[in-house]
This record gives sequence, C-alpha cells and structure tokens, in this order.
Amino acid sequence: MKTKAPHDLATAGTRERIVRTASRLMQRQGYEGTGIKQISREAGATLGSVYHFFPGGKQELGAAAVRLGDEEFTELLRETLDAEPEPEKALPALAAFLAQGLRDSGWLDAHGLVWSMRREAGASSMHGGAPSDAESAGAGVTSKSEAVAGGGPLD
Repeated sequence: MKTKAPHDLATAGTRERIVRTASRLMQRQGYEGTGIKQISREAGATLGSVYHFFPGGKQELGAAAVRLGDEEFTELLRETLDAEPEPEKALPALAAFLAQGLRDSGWLDAHGLVWSMRREAGASSMHGGAPSDAESAGAGVTSKSEAVAGGGPLD
C-alpha cells in the first residue's frame, strides 16, 4: 500500500497545526472540554492566528477538525480498496487495521491513528497476516463502488 508521510506539526503551516491540534484535543476531551486557548497554546499559535483563520471561533474550527478526520479516513479507505481488488478481503483488512491501531493506542487517542498506522504500514502491508475476527465486515459487498458509494451493507 502506498503511504504518505505523516504530518509533522513542527513543519506544518499555522492553519494546519491549529486544525490538527483541535482535532486531536476534541477527540480526546470532547468539543465542550476543549478551549480555544488550549488549542492555541498546544498548536504553537497565537489566539490572533486562530481567529484569523477561524473568524467563526470554536464552532468553525470544530467543523474544520471534523472535515480533516473525514478526509483522512476517506483517503485510507480509498487506498485500502485500491490495494486489495477483492472487497470481501479489503473491508475486513481495513477493520482489522483500524482495530489494531486502537488497541495499540490503549483506546485513549484515536487522533492521528490513520497517519501513524499508515506510517507503520509502509514497512509491512496491512493486508498480510492471518484472518481476524473482522473477516465478516465485508460480507455482502460485491464491488468497490458499492462499498464507497453506498447501496450495500455499509448503508
């Protein structure tokens, strides 16, 4: 599977650092438990920068954080389906891959899971190994387009 390099917050642009930090904190602490000042501090950005990029404040930033997670997961799903031509094998492999990442993280922090797992998968394919209890995840899916676009058991 082709993987991209994980995002490094030290070299990311200010807006990207803010969004990635907000996403991580909101996933860990919840939307209500995460403040703009904490996001600003942990992203290494001024409050002025946060409001420059997100004039709608926390609500606009929260929406951007959710979109980021959606984009990353969609990319991982597409890469998984592209790497495995048989959907009945690709979906269980994806499920097992994600489940192992959550177990490895101690279930504490799912943020960055996709990128950290993709980095690790660069050395060894996530599609190898013995079948797992996630094998039934793709049952009934007959095509990649059905799995991604809907109209199948994923609806």
